[in-house]
Amino acid sequence: SLYAREHFARARARLSDDGVFVQWLPLYQLSRDDLAAIVRAFLEVFPEHAHAFLGFYNVETPPLALVGSRVPVVVDPARVQSFGARPSATIVEARDLLAAHLLDGEGLARFVGDGPVHHDLDPRVLFSAPRVAYEDPPDLGARTLAALLEVRAPYPPSMVPGDDPALRAATERYAEAVDAYLRGELLGHADGPTAPVSAARLERYLAAYEREPGFPPARGALFRAAKNHPERAAAIYERMLERTPDEPRVYRAYAEHLRQRGDTPGLDRLLERARARRDAATL
Repeated sequence: SLYAREHFARARARLSDDGVFVQWLPLYQLSRDDLAAIVRAFLEVFPEHAHAFLGFYNVETPPLALVGSRVPVVVDPARVQSFGARPSATIVEARDLLAAHLLDGEGLARFVGDGPVHHDLDPRVLFSAPRVAYEDPPDLGARTLAALLEVRAPYPPSMVPGDDPALRAATERYAEAVDAYLRGELLGHADGPTAPVSAARLERYLAAYEREPGFPPARGALFRAAKNHPERAAAIYERMLERTPDEPRVYRAYAEHLRQRGDTPGLDRLLERARARRDAATL
């Protein structure tokens, strides 16, 4: 059955010597017990080289990728970048992929602990997953994601040939931005879809932007917060400009906010700041 030990074993049997198998798991449709039983089955089949990655940065429907192989899993930055050049790509460089790393095999084993293993003679998930998907609370995925964030670990040095220090540093910054953003999203999920953005939630988004301005979800969250809460917009834009004083998108959004409020003196001061930065950059 799906997600059973036998399912993973058949997949492993069909892998090439250096092949990689990926199993996507919808965290929002699996109880912690079911997830643990599946992960234990996966680790029995891929005991040597297993990892977990976060599929995308959504706290309501988070997907988990279990990655297994007979040999160490290796990420080739040049190859990732070539795939990232495709118009439909959401991962454009190795940093993006590596920052999504959650746990290696040992970390997964600690996370799930000892317990039942999902297999064909005991297909517990086959019967419980439909009930969980329709009956369990809507924050199921968010709660599991929050638990994973508490134990996540960086990718092992062996995953990247040469373990480039610059790539590792960039990945650490990006991963910290991911973590801060997701914690902000978890606060918003707990507050409810109609609740205003709380100060604590906004601070998480700002922390993500300050750690890595190139992380798009945090930047988008800040622009939305400024638009929906104009009384806080100036403070948001000032924090963003403090981190990225030459970012034209922030200047444009800030200027539009000041225009809408009719703050002509403030707009003039902002435009003068922008011109001063531009002139300084050309010296």
